[in-house]
Amino acid sequence: MSADAFERLQNVAGSLNTSLVDLERSPSYLMLVDAKPGTETHNRYAADVTAGKDCWAMMSLAEEQLRRVGDEIAGLTRTDSSVQAMLHAKLNERNLSFGSPTPTAYSISSLLEEVRRRSEALQTGVDAIDRRWHNVLPRATAAQETVARLADELAQLGVTEPLVSMADRRASELSELLVTDPLKVEVADGANLDLLVADAARQVASLRVGRDNLDEDLNQTEELLANLRVLRARAASGYDEATAKVGETAGLVRVPGPGVIDGAEGLAARLDRVFADAAGDNWMAKRAMLDRWLATARKLRTQLEGADRANQAPIEERDELRGRLAAYMAKMSAMGKAEDLALVDASDRVHDALYVAPTDLAEASELLGELARRLRT
Repeated sequence: MSADAFERLQNVAGSLNTSLVDLERSPSYLMLVDAKPGTETHNRYAADVTAGKDCWAMMSLAEEQLRRVGDEIAGLTRTDSSVQAMLHAKLNERNLSFGSPTPTAYSISSLLEEVRRRSEALQTGVDAIDRRWHNVLPRATAAQETVARLADELAQLGVTEPLVSMADRRASELSELLVTDPLKVEVADGANLDLLVADAARQVASLRVGRDNLDEDLNQTEELLANLRVLRARAASGYDEATAKVGETAGLVRVPGPGVIDGAEGLAARLDRVFADAAGDNWMAKRAMLDRWLATARKLRTQLEGADRANQAPIEERDELRGRLAAYMAKMSAMGKAEDLALVDASDRVHDALYVAPTDLAEASELLGELARRLRT
């Protein structure tokens, strides 16, 4: 068993040598070792870097002891019990002193284990830096390329956009930190930068669409005004008709007069000022003026559409009740009950209720329901 342990320790030493070489070849290891005091990277790993500087010296000490033991058992039969006992003692003897100012006594195994512990602590830091470089740096590079293109578009549009500047600053900041203090960067910073760049791109696209559609939107304003006039007239007419023919005003909506559109301060006059002021070269100012006018016009359109629906509803309900009455009277004829005095009387009362102005819709609906019940019996 001791012979196997000896070979295992030789293998461990060889593996640790390879790991240390690979570790020190990593660019991230150099960042860890060269981190400036006060940085996040230095604060997190300064102690591990200091401890890791002794790894090669500890390896040399352990390997030298392994060579000595190997020389002592060279030519001996390792299966011999006395050799086994000697080998066991040599491997487990804590005769390797390392460290200052108070040295620690190690066996070969414990010394190699200490090298492993220290190198793994450094490898943890290296892996943390690698993750940031692999996740954040490509995004920062892509962000800077996108921002450069967005900046060109803004120059062509003749405007500035704070989101583009913010994305540019953040991408530059992350790129610099990845070199000077990589552990101050979080892996999530890459995804957050993506979102910031996407917001900037959407905003620039919106600005471009706003400029490209300016003339078309201006050309459509007269059509919108015309539609508003129709809507206002319909809603007002609906209110008057419902008031006269139905008389119920609880759900009806009064609409403003024509002046809201064609008065001195109406939408048409305000649109004239938009066209007059839009003659300049500043498309952003034109866009802002037009957007304010469109917001007002569209809000009025929504209100008038709602008023039109509300004011048409009573007449539509009355007409629906009249249609049902006609259907019931047709059913009476089909059933041979056109001469049934009770049914005729009931239908006459419904007719009188529905064909009088103003119509009491609640009463007419109740009478129609009574006629329907009589037809079912």
